Amino acid sequence: MNDLDILRQIRNKVGQNFHAEIENETVVALRLTSDDFIFGGLIRHHSDTEKQEILTLISKLVSLRTLDLRRCMVFKMPDSMGDLVHLTHLDLGSNFLDTVPNWIEKINDLRYLNLAVNRLKEVPVFLGQFKNIETLLVHKNEISSFPIDFSDLKNLKYLNLYLNKIPNIPSFVWYFENLQTFSWGLSGVKSISPEIGNLQNLEYLTFVGNKITELPDSFGALKNLKATRLHKNRIANLPDTIGNLEKLEQLTLYQNQLNNLPETFAKLKNLEKLNIGWN
Repeated sequence: MNDLDILRQIRNKVGQNFHAEIENETVVALRLTSDDFIFGGLIRHHSDTEKQEILTLISKLVSLRTLDLRRCMVFKMPDSMGDLVHLTHLDLGSNFLDTVPNWIEKINDLRYLNLAVNRLKEVPVFLGQFKNIETLLVHKNEISSFPIDFSDLKNLKYLNLYLNKIPNIPSFVWYFENLQTFSWGLSGVKSISPEIGNLQNLEYLTFVGNKITELPDSFGALKNLKATRLHKNRIANLPDTIGNLEKLEQLTLYQNQLNNLPETFAKLKNLEKLNIGWN
């Protein structure tokens, strides 16, 4: 049975059209989610048996590079999914997963992984093997640690750990020098390391709802920073170096403990959106 036959079977079982990409009669991308569908996931309300049948068929598309199952309420997956070793883009967000599927370890070279909005309590160390990964989304889970096994993920451009239970940012994160977007909010973080200045490519930073009392002077070294959300912390003063953020366009600081702004704040000529919310 060729890929086109398998694709026809999947369409019949899904019961509606979905996005697929085909190259030389080989299916290389499959997306069972759509913004036009009220709940997003196209098999969200299928029975568990129907979902397993669909996933088993998908696992036969061994040339897949992109698979999007977001919001499909896939609670479990067949081991045969491990045959999809050529995946580079995998989206399992919003699926009520309690654990990260072990078959992911068999993938050769992931570049994008979405595990957000599940019920994960930990991320397996084998994810550290994907040294070329650029996007890692694990926000809105119950993860309590970010293991040192991830220290080699230096190609990360987008890291989102928002709304987990990780109170301390591991020092190796400050050496992900390719990061462009970084989010670590509502996790009880009390301080930001001066090493944040290493993130010279950072454009978007979120540290909402933590317990941060101050920003290090090196914060002003983030020369490419365009937007940062720091509201709902305990920041009393901003460093004078804040004025060095020449590209800063958006800044939110409400529900902190600020009483004044440094004189250098006037140097932020590109600032278009500012929300301080004085106490």
